[in-house]
Amino acid sequence: MGLPGRFGAPELTVLARELAWALGGLGKRHLATVLIGTGTGNLQPRRAVDAMLRGVRDALIGASDETAPKLESLTFAETSARKIRPIQRAIQEAVTQLAKTDPDFQVEYTEISPEELDRLEEEGRERELDEFRQRLAAGDGQGRGRGHLPIWCDYRERIAARACDPPRPEARRSSKRRARGRVAGASAAGARAVA
Repeated sequence: MGLPGRFGAPELTVLARELAWALGGLGKRHLATVLIGTGTGNLQPRRAVDAMLRGVRDALIGASDETAPKLESLTFAETSARKIRPIQRAIQEAVTQLAKTDPDFQVEYTEISPEELDRLEEEGRERELDEFRQRLAAGDGQGRGRGHLPIWCDYRERIAARACDPPRPEARRSSKRRARGRVAGASAAGARAVA
Protein backbone atom coordinates (compact mmCIF):
# COMPACT_ATOMS: atom_id res chain seq x y z
CA MET A 1 0.00 0.00 0.00
CA GLY A 2 3.03 2.26 0.05
CA LEU A 3 4.03 5.13 2.29
CA PRO A 4 1.46 6.68 4.64
CA GLY A 5 -0.42 9.47 2.93
CA ARG A 6 0.55 8.28 -0.58
CA PHE A 7 -2.19 5.68 -1.01
CA GLY A 8 -4.74 7.05 -3.47
CA ALA A 9 -7.88 6.03 -5.31
CA PRO A 10 -6.05 4.31 -8.22
CA GLU A 11 -4.08 2.14 -5.78
CA LEU A 12 -7.27 1.31 -3.88
CA THR A 13 -9.03 0.28 -7.10
CA VAL A 14 -6.22 -2.15 -7.90
CA LEU A 15 -6.16 -3.45 -4.32
CA ALA A 16 -9.94 -4.02 -4.32
CA ARG A 17 -9.78 -5.77 -7.70
CA GLU A 18 -7.00 -8.10 -6.56
CA LEU A 19 -8.75 -8.78 -3.26
CA ALA A 20 -12.05 -9.58 -5.01
CA TRP A 21 -10.28 -11.88 -7.51
CA ALA A 22 -8.41 -13.69 -4.72
CA LEU A 23 -11.52 -14.15 -2.58
CA GLY A 24 -13.55 -15.33 -5.57
CA GLY A 25 -10.82 -17.85 -6.38
CA LEU A 26 -11.04 -19.14 -2.81
CA GLY A 27 -14.81 -19.57 -3.19
CA LYS A 28 -15.65 -16.73 -0.82
CA ARG A 29 -18.86 -14.87 -1.60
CA HIS A 30 -18.78 -12.09 1.02
CA LEU A 31 -16.12 -9.51 1.90
CA ALA A 32 -16.39 -7.51 5.12
CA THR A 33 -13.74 -4.79 5.42
CA VAL A 34 -13.03 -1.39 6.82
CA LEU A 35 -13.17 1.37 4.23
CA ILE A 36 -9.54 0.99 3.21
CA GLY A 37 -7.57 4.18 2.73
CA THR A 38 -9.72 6.51 4.82
CA GLY A 39 -7.32 6.84 7.72
CA THR A 40 -6.20 10.21 9.00
CA GLY A 41 -5.17 12.51 6.18
CA ASN A 42 -5.80 10.09 3.34
CA LEU A 43 -8.85 9.44 1.12
CA GLN A 44 -12.27 10.95 1.72
CA PRO A 45 -15.06 8.33 2.11
CA ARG A 46 -16.61 9.23 -1.27
CA ARG A 47 -13.38 8.58 -3.19
CA ALA A 48 -12.64 5.40 -1.21
CA VAL A 49 -16.13 3.91 -1.75
CA ASP A 50 -15.97 4.74 -5.45
CA ALA A 51 -12.51 3.17 -5.80
CA MET A 52 -13.52 0.03 -3.89
CA LEU A 53 -16.66 -0.46 -5.99
CA ARG A 54 -14.75 0.10 -9.24
CA GLY A 55 -12.15 -2.46 -8.16
CA VAL A 56 -14.78 -5.06 -7.31
CA ARG A 57 -16.58 -4.32 -10.59
CA ASP A 58 -13.32 -4.78 -12.53
CA ALA A 59 -12.75 -8.15 -10.82
CA LEU A 60 -16.26 -9.37 -11.61
CA ILE A 61 -16.27 -8.15 -15.21
CA GLY A 62 -12.70 -9.27 -15.91
CA ALA A 63 -13.13 -12.83 -14.64
CA SER A 64 -12.10 -15.21 -17.43
CA ASP A 65 -14.18 -18.13 -16.17
CA GLU A 66 -17.88 -17.29 -16.00
CA THR A 67 -18.60 -20.46 -13.95
CA ALA A 68 -15.99 -19.71 -11.28
CA PRO A 69 -17.33 -18.57 -7.90
CA LYS A 70 -17.37 -14.79 -7.50
CA LEU A 71 -17.74 -12.28 -4.73
CA GLU A 72 -21.43 -11.48 -4.25
CA SER A 73 -21.55 -9.02 -1.38
CA LEU A 74 -19.44 -6.35 0.25
CA THR A 75 -19.81 -4.93 3.76
CA PHE A 76 -18.00 -1.85 5.06
CA ALA A 77 -17.36 -2.14 8.81
CA GLU A 78 -16.82 1.01 10.86
CA THR A 79 -16.30 1.32 14.62
CA SER A 80 -16.57 5.11 14.80
CA ALA A 81 -20.22 6.11 14.87
CA ARG A 82 -19.29 9.60 13.62
CA LYS A 83 -18.09 8.15 10.32
CA ILE A 84 -21.15 6.04 9.51
CA ARG A 85 -23.33 8.85 8.14
CA PRO A 86 -20.62 10.21 5.73
CA ILE A 87 -19.86 6.65 4.59
CA GLN A 88 -23.53 5.98 3.93
CA ARG A 89 -23.80 9.22 1.95
CA ALA A 90 -20.69 8.22 -0.04
CA ILE A 91 -22.17 4.79 -0.81
CA GLN A 92 -25.45 6.34 -1.97
CA GLU A 93 -23.61 8.79 -4.26
CA ALA A 94 -21.32 6.09 -5.68
CA VAL A 95 -24.25 3.72 -6.36
CA THR A 96 -26.17 6.51 -8.13
CA GLN A 97 -23.11 7.38 -10.24
CA LEU A 98 -22.43 3.74 -11.12
CA ALA A 99 -26.05 3.26 -12.22
CA LYS A 100 -25.55 6.09 -14.73
CA THR A 101 -22.08 5.16 -16.00
CA ASP A 102 -22.23 1.35 -15.87
CA PRO A 103 -25.85 0.08 -15.91
CA ASP A 104 -24.70 -3.55 -16.28
CA PHE A 105 -23.11 -3.47 -12.83
CA GLN A 106 -25.99 -3.76 -10.36
CA VAL A 107 -25.44 -2.60 -6.79
CA GLU A 108 -28.08 -3.12 -4.11
CA TYR A 109 -27.56 -1.10 -0.96
CA THR A 110 -29.59 -1.40 2.23
CA GLU A 111 -29.65 2.01 3.87
CA ILE A 112 -29.46 2.65 7.59
CA SER A 113 -32.49 4.66 8.65
CA PRO A 114 -32.00 8.24 9.96
CA GLU A 115 -33.34 7.15 13.35
CA GLU A 116 -30.83 4.29 13.53
CA LEU A 117 -28.00 6.64 12.51
CA ASP A 118 -29.02 9.08 15.26
CA ARG A 119 -29.08 6.25 17.81
CA LEU A 120 -25.66 4.94 16.72
CA GLU A 121 -24.13 8.41 16.88
CA GLU A 122 -25.53 9.04 20.37
CA GLU A 123 -24.23 5.67 21.61
CA GLY A 124 -20.85 6.40 20.02
CA ARG A 125 -20.58 9.79 21.72
CA GLU A 126 -21.44 8.23 25.09
CA ARG A 127 -18.91 5.40 24.58
CA GLU A 128 -16.12 7.81 23.57
CA LEU A 129 -16.86 10.08 26.54
CA ASP A 130 -16.82 7.10 28.95
CA GLU A 131 -13.52 5.86 27.50
CA PHE A 132 -12.00 9.32 27.78
CA ARG A 133 -13.10 9.65 31.41
CA GLN A 134 -11.64 6.24 32.25
CA ARG A 135 -8.28 7.09 30.61
CA LEU A 136 -8.19 10.46 32.34
CA ALA A 137 -8.94 8.92 35.75
CA ALA A 138 -6.59 5.94 35.46
CA GLY A 139 -3.81 7.25 33.23
CA ASP A 140 -3.14 6.00 29.73
CA GLY A 141 -1.30 2.77 30.60
CA GLN A 142 2.10 4.31 29.83
CA GLY A 143 2.84 5.58 33.31
CA ARG A 144 1.10 8.89 32.86
CA GLY A 145 -1.11 9.74 35.75
CA ARG A 146 -4.33 11.52 36.30
CA GLY A 147 -4.83 14.71 34.36
CA HIS A 148 -2.57 13.83 31.41
CA LEU A 149 -4.26 14.71 28.14
CA PRO A 150 -2.92 12.64 25.21
CA ILE A 151 -2.41 14.67 22.05
CA TRP A 152 -2.27 12.88 18.71
CA CYS A 153 0.04 14.59 16.25
CA ASP A 154 -0.18 14.33 12.47
CA TYR A 155 2.83 12.72 10.75
CA ARG A 156 2.74 15.31 7.95
CA GLU A 157 3.76 17.91 10.50
CA ARG A 158 6.84 15.73 11.05
CA ILE A 159 5.80 15.01 14.61
CA ALA A 160 5.63 11.40 15.76
CA ALA A 161 2.06 10.09 15.71
CA ARG A 162 1.95 9.08 19.35
CA ALA A 163 0.70 10.42 22.63
CA CYS A 164 3.06 13.23 23.53
CA ASP A 165 3.48 15.74 26.32
CA PRO A 166 3.59 19.42 25.38
CA PRO A 167 7.20 20.35 24.47
CA ARG A 168 9.29 22.12 27.04
CA PRO A 169 9.99 25.81 26.22
CA GLU A 170 13.75 25.20 25.81
CA ALA A 171 13.07 22.29 23.41
CA ARG A 172 10.79 24.52 21.35
CA ARG A 173 13.48 27.21 21.02
CA SER A 174 16.20 24.75 19.97
CA SER A 175 13.98 23.09 17.35
CA LYS A 176 13.17 26.55 15.87
CA ARG A 177 16.87 27.31 15.62
CA ARG A 178 17.52 23.98 13.88
CA ALA A 179 14.63 24.59 11.45
CA ARG A 180 15.90 28.11 10.62
CA GLY A 181 19.39 26.74 10.00
CA ARG A 182 18.11 24.18 7.50
CA VAL A 183 16.05 26.74 5.59
CA ALA A 184 18.90 29.28 5.49
CA GLY A 185 21.35 26.62 4.28
CA ALA A 186 19.06 25.24 1.53
CA SER A 187 20.12 25.76 -2.05
CA ALA A 188 17.96 27.61 -4.56
CA ALA A 189 17.32 24.31 -6.41
CA GLY A 190 16.20 22.66 -3.17
CA ALA A 191 13.87 25.55 -2.42
CA ARG A 192 12.31 25.30 -5.90
CA ALA A 193 11.84 21.54 -5.55
CA VAL A 194 10.04 21.97 -2.23
CA ALA A 195 7.81 24.76 -3.53
